[in-house]
Amino acid sequence: MAFLIHDPKTIQMRHDLYTVFGEDEAEWKGQLLRFHQSQHQRNLRTRQYGFDERILKVNRQIARELQASASYAEGFELKLYPTGRP
Repeated sequence: MAFLIHDPKTIQMRHDLYTVFGEDEAEWKGQLLRFHQSQHQRNLRTRQYGFDERILKVNRQIARELQASASYAEGFELKLYPTGRP
């Protein structure tokens, strides 16, 4: 089983599962995302906003679409792979 995550480059995805989080967790997640210096700097250079803002924007959008109970959500599509066993 794979958990495919909805990210900024996702075109279309089912949200079979999602997790919600609030402002405190979003701040912590933003700090972690800024550690991805190459991606963060590339986003600042090409989009004029950081990698953290790009990801958290998607998380806010998912929460709105799902009418989630928190300001942010991560959406996942579940994909089952055959095991090759009967």
